[in-house]
Amino acid sequence: MPFPSIYSNYFKFSELKVGQQETFTVKITEELIQEFANFSGDKNPIHLSEKEASKSIFKKRVAHGFLISSFLSSIYANLLPGKGSILIEQDLKYLNPVFINDEVIYKVTILNIDNKSKILDLNTSCITTHEVIEGRAKVLLLNS
Repeated sequence: MPFPSIYSNYFKFSELKVGQQETFTVKITEELIQEFANFSGDKNPIHLSEKEASKSIFKKRVAHGFLISSFLSSIYANLLPGKGSILIEQDLKYLNPVFINDEVIYKVTILNIDNKSKILDLNTSCITTHEVIEGRAKVLLLNS
């Protein structure tokens, strides 16, 4: 699967601040949807067939929800908090569909830092022309 290029941050725990945020944009292509269907085994026609999707409430093909949310993992690992982070909890609400060729803007913001456990509480959002996913995550930072 052709993954969009992303740079990497390396924050020490002491450098992280409440309110700190990072964003990342991904264009959802036909190729990403096809590869995700093959990889995940989710061959639901709403994702793969224009004919079948035209009968749905969306009237056209939509991207897999897990494809869209999967890019959050890249943000945690590479941008915020970056290298040495482990996702330990994720809560997501899927609010609206994402269509082929939509650009999704991913935004992660630090809400709380637990200095003792080295766990960050993060707000996550994914936006096209409207919010498509909102959520929270807890990430353990192994770097001190």
